[in-house]
Amino acid sequence: MTNIFDAIEKRDLELVKALIEAGANLEEYNDDGLLPIHLAAINNNFEMVKLLIENGADINAESSKGVSLAHIVAGHFSPEQLDWLFDKGMDINVGGFYHILPIHIGAMGGSLENVKWFFDKGAEDKTVEGLSVLHMAVGGNFDRFLQSIKNGTDFRDNLKAISDEELPKHFDLLKYLLDEKGYDVNTPKLSMTINNARIMDFLKERGADICKNVKESIYTATENGYVEVIKWFVTQGVDISKMCDDSYMELISQAVQEGQIDLVRYLFDLGIDINYMNLAVSALMSDKPEMIELLSAKGCDFNTLDTNGSNPILSATYSGKINSLKYLAEKEVEINLENLDLRNNPKLTIELIQWLQSQGYDIKKEGHSLMHCAAYRGKTDIIEYLLSEGLDVNVKDEEGKTPIYYATKKGRFESIKYLYERGADLKIKDNDENTLMHIAAKKGRMHIIQWLLDQDIPIDVANSEGKTPVNSAAQKGRLKVIEFLGKKGADISNIESYAQDLIQYAAFEQDVSKITWLKEQGMDISNLTFTVSSKRVYLSPSVIMKASEWISQYGVKITLYDNQVEYLITQAAIDRDEKIIEWLQNHINDNQKYFVISGSPGYFRSVENLIEGTYWLIEKGIKVKITGEAIRDIILSNQEKVGKITKFFDSLGVTIEDFADHKDAIISSVADKVIVRLINWIQKCGGVVDPNAVDSYDHNLIHRAVQNNRIEMLKWCIENRGDIDAKSPNGTSPLHIAFSYNNLQCINLLLENGADPNLVDNYGNTPLSKALNGNKLQVVNLLLENGADPNLVDSNGNTPLFNALYTDKIQYAKLLLEHGADLNAPNNHGSTPLLSAVYVNKTEMISLLCSFKANIDLENLSVRSYFTNQDNFQPLLNQGTLVEQITAGMHIVASLKANPQMQARGNALEEVLVSKINRARPDILDNLDLLDTRTNLKAILINLDKCKALEGLKEKIQDFDHESPSFRSLGFLTDIEKLNLTQSLEVKERELMAVATNVENDGSATSNAMHNPGIVEHINSFLSREDQVNLFVSPVAHDDQTDNADELAENPQVETTGEE
Repeated sequence: MTNIFDAIEKRDLELVKALIEAGANLEEYNDDGLLPIHLAAINNNFEMVKLLIENGADINAESSKGVSLAHIVAGHFSPEQLDWLFDKGMDINVGGFYHILPIHIGAMGGSLENVKWFFDKGAEDKTVEGLSVLHMAVGGNFDRFLQSIKNGTDFRDNLKAISDEELPKHFDLLKYLLDEKGYDVNTPKLSMTINNARIMDFLKERGADICKNVKESIYTATENGYVEVIKWFVTQGVDISKMCDDSYMELISQAVQEGQIDLVRYLFDLGIDINYMNLAVSALMSDKPEMIELLSAKGCDFNTLDTNGSNPILSATYSGKINSLKYLAEKEVEINLENLDLRNNPKLTIELIQWLQSQGYDIKKEGHSLMHCAAYRGKTDIIEYLLSEGLDVNVKDEEGKTPIYYATKKGRFESIKYLYERGADLKIKDNDENTLMHIAAKKGRMHIIQWLLDQDIPIDVANSEGKTPVNSAAQKGRLKVIEFLGKKGADISNIESYAQDLIQYAAFEQDVSKITWLKEQGMDISNLTFTVSSKRVYLSPSVIMKASEWISQYGVKITLYDNQVEYLITQAAIDRDEKIIEWLQNHINDNQKYFVISGSPGYFRSVENLIEGTYWLIEKGIKVKITGEAIRDIILSNQEKVGKITKFFDSLGVTIEDFADHKDAIISSVADKVIVRLINWIQKCGGVVDPNAVDSYDHNLIHRAVQNNRIEMLKWCIENRGDIDAKSPNGTSPLHIAFSYNNLQCINLLLENGADPNLVDNYGNTPLSKALNGNKLQVVNLLLENGADPNLVDSNGNTPLFNALYTDKIQYAKLLLEHGADLNAPNNHGSTPLLSAVYVNKTEMISLLCSFKANIDLENLSVRSYFTNQDNFQPLLNQGTLVEQITAGMHIVASLKANPQMQARGNALEEVLVSKINRARPDILDNLDLLDTRTNLKAILINLDKCKALEGLKEKIQDFDHESPSFRSLGFLTDIEKLNLTQSLEVKERELMAVATNVENDGSATSNAMHNPGIVEHINSFLSREDQVNLFVSPVAHDDQTDNADELAENPQVETTGEE
């Protein structure tokens, strides 16, 4: 038997007539929640709509989502067709569909003539969440609206920009609304609904401030894939990266899932900081290899759960994203299908099943099987394939239901017959003892009932609750099914068991036939009560009141439950509807005359609408209550309006008792900019806010403030005697937490107020060690400047210097050394930083430690082997600054030459160092201002301009053999002396001349003047009066030489200059 919806889709008017004559149910919804009249209107088939109305279809019936005929026809029926429908009673102000009115839909379609028609007929233009006809005119998307209601999706998803072809009619409509109807071009939220850059230009020329709500506009554009709109804002100087919070990330994820490759690539190219791992699911759901490849290049791991706990591959499999799955398989990505659940999968195909089999998936798994899925969707070809693969036609799921049960539930008649032919048991019961007859009756499928009867299936079998198929039909108000069952021999005499169900449907459908039939069966309907069932609670108030008034004329009592009353009062407050309040006064008792504010803003369009509506209800004598959850949610959802909100709460007499359980959540979640105002208000309400009180995790307010970088909260805590050194259960102080999150402002504030920088947590970590684990050299320096001890050890005896060593953080190590870190302190294993660096061959760290004169323990075999190897020495001389290189080399050479067994190696490495220094002399002279003031070489390199007297000496020695070790040493010495230590030019010249004479007298180029003890003494005194660092340590130097040097240092022969 052909389905009436199929006939309507085929636009077969004669077949639809025949089906109606055969008893087709015009009140039955299809899988997408539409009635036949809705589908005909969606298809723009006026003649079909006329036929259905003339045969009893309800012209104002709503779809399961609240869409009425008026909504559907507003955008594409002609004014003449609308006239006919209007004369038949079509309600043009119905607002059940997200409170959107039909005139709004007409504007979405850019239909100037239809919008004029609605205005001429007195249609209202109530704003919906702040949106009016003008907003709908700039937003378009009528085709998307039709598509969404036809397939049961949310029309607000996958919106499209107005095409260039559609623009002219939208411009005409906009001109009409602005010029003739007086709409304001700067109406709030208008820029958020624009999806075409040319419309943005048009409105801007008209004086619209498009960038006023730029963040919301960018969000909307991203959500709907309006890449041209985003580009337009960028050309206006908008920085998208400043808007990239968690909410925006969700929108980017949505854009990825919808395969908006141009938008996504553009956002990536803008350099927005994105957690690409959270886009893995969305990339696979796009089913576009190009999108997957783009995310793969960003490091996406498709086997890792995202922050919502979703498995990308399982999500893609359930959704049948076969292109994504094949792409992953081709790229040899590991695929784990162990936890896959394909229950009632709408995307099931043979191709997907075969892919699952190729991945080793067991298609015969117990429970809700692929066979159930195929039957539910009426996929006979899949059923056939699964049977060929060995699946049981009578396999039961967890509820005891077989595949044919689901086929019956969804009315898949062809699948039912096919399953039966392949051995399906028609008499099988589920766990609640429901039969196929129960299901067919409940769904009103009389052709299936007849077919079951033809197969000798019993008609009066009761389930575990004692209900027969007649009761199942009554639950859905299906009188025709009850009568049909009665004619087929079912017992319908137990009318009391189902009369209450029928009366509900009679009221909403205003179906006199049900009232008449009940009376004919001897039922006294005055004993029945009309209540709005839970599934109908949220119908429009006019529908509920209309049904109540209609049924009451037959003597049926009206009873409203509290949730129904609350809903009606809320709707009255939203629209200031006096009729609802007046009606309620006659149907509720005094105990029900109250309004509970339980959401933010709940059904209200805005918090202002909530506040104004509440005051209006109070004027009407309705008592108002507010829940703690509502107080919390209203504050957190409207933080920019905290002053208005708290004033509203005060007017309601709110005290701390009303929201005590939510106080901490408010304080923890509210924005930092309003925290002090909120705390003051909470205290005004009688609440106590103790900065030292701990939550369930034993964290106080300071801990939470620091963790979330909330400066104002932290200031308030400090001003109110909060303990800035309070430790959490794991021993972490606020300073530990601040460094863990690199919250520099909090760190500064804590240190300025005396936070202890040396507290140790339960794991041996100090704030300094936390800082070293981060990547902020600035915060490490800040700690050290504020008294952090660079030598505190952890449980392994490691100082922070070891930490810097292990993590290759050279600049951190240098900073620690400059602040007094003990570079020779051993850890619990007896290893020093230098020894540890040698073990792991950290060349740069070794050079740095040597430049700070770390103790070179030549007794250690590893150290001795390392430092006596010339292949290691040369790389060491290439680390750090030039001064650090020279200083490290000096220290290594000195250490080797001080050891009698290492003198020869020291002499050899000395040659290497001297050669490097000679090559580096121009760089030394060119970079005086860059030298490190810490080293003695700074003293060596000052006052260059005062060394003119040495120029003659330099010329005098030019004739010496350049290959002579004596000459090389003297050449280096001359350069050093040219830079004039703290001695006078006269002393220097006299001493240097003596050296020159020594070399001149030697003549053979074999004598090394630098190994003369007397000369060495003088050279060393020149090199550093402060610490007597030996550049070249003589192997025969003794205490008397040191004494001579000390004497020279204590009795300078000439005063130093002021500049020195």
